[in-house]
Amino acid sequence: MRKKDNLRISNEDEVTDGYGILRVMNNRLVYTNPSNEGGREVGATIAINNTISFLELGYVGDTNYQLTTALEGISIFQEAYKDSIAFSKDGHADIISEDNSSGIYKLTSPKKLTKTYLSSKEVELYSVEKTEYVINYLYERVNLKEIGDIVLGYDKTYNKDRNSFSYTPAWYVKYNDRYVSFKKLKEMIDKGERL
Repeated sequence: MRKKDNLRISNEDEVTDGYGILRVMNNRLVYTNPSNEGGREVGATIAINNTISFLELGYVGDTNYQLTTALEGISIFQEAYKDSIAFSKDGHADIISEDNSSGIYKLTSPKKLTKTYLSSKEVELYSVEKTEYVINYLYERVNLKEIGDIVLGYDKTYNKDRNSFSYTPAWYVKYNDRYVSFKKLKEMIDKGERL
């Protein structure tokens, strides 16, 4: 274990200051503070304010995020991109904060990458399903009370060979307080899987 000032580096994937632990897990950074676990559940407003205060310490850099889910003790922020929001299966586009009366005890965010370049291509008019199709499909097959939002967002993918991100337009549906791609939701419905 190496020590630098108050930081202890136990291996290449973990750093601690004696209170919080920062770990690299795949494409994500996971901050945990074991001393904050076990507190009383806090309301959504307190959780949001605590998360924003925590993120202002420098976790987000130059990337803009938008609050998408606020539950008791859990806040989820999605990366904002071109007047919409970005999603990533690999964890490159959202921040999830878990909070209680003792403070934030777990925060999962995208791993910061250096020397990356953002690029997007214009999408053909019919490359994304038409709005009417998405709405009609959902109307016919889903309990609309479970839908909170429908947004044309972006899938954010990382190209390891070029060390760059790309953004592809895609429909997302906020179903049961969580955003899921319309494509995935449609696949589940068509297969008869439980939502």
